Amino acid sequence: MIITKKLEIKITKQNCEHYTKLGYNTNNKFIIIDVSDLTKGSNIEIEVKCDYCESIRLISYKEYNRNIEKNKKYSCSIKCGILKSKETN
Repeated sequence: MIITKKLEIKITKQNCEHYTKLGYNTNNKFIIIDVSDLTKGSNIEIEVKCDYCESIRLISYKEYNRNIEKNKKYSCSIKCGILKSKETN
């Protein structure tokens, strides 16, 4: 589960168009966005909570999306990953 709800990001040439399309004012150097508006491949780090042991980790949004791909639950370790695989297999 994602704990971080909003982030302050720097506007660059690469991400300006994406956030303008989402309705953000990209005239400033930095903007505050909802985490859900990040691109799936973003390397920006977010705080997440393991859905199995409830520990909190700081990982990239890209890694989080890769982790929740199968059953929409985040597992923080091999131990929790075993529990997750029991649910999906």
